[in-house]
This record gives sequence, C-alpha cells and structure tokens, in this order.
Amino acid sequence: MRTVRVGIGLRNWNALRFWIRLGFQRITGMSGSRVYAPNAFAFLELQKNL
Repeated sequence: MRTVRVGIGLRNWNALRFWIRLGFQRITGMSGSRVYAPNAFAFLELQKNL
C-alpha cells in the first residue's frame, strides 16, 4: 500500500482539521450537491502518501 484516502463531510470542520494535521493534504475527489442549500451535502476525499 502506497497511499491512504479518507472521506470527510465538507461541513465537518473538526474532522477536516484532524485529518489535515495527520498529513492528509491532497484533495483527490469531491462529491455531493453542486448548489448550496441548508440540507445539501458534500464530501472531500483526502489522500496521504505512505
């Protein structure tokens, strides 16, 4: 295994800070709603090389 990826909800600021501090700084994917709405969702996929 050469890389590890995690998926994080875009509105989950605490999780984003946590994973970025652990070295997951490369964004490899995005998914979810394309327009902002109170009940919309979006995810980031972050990657770390081992």
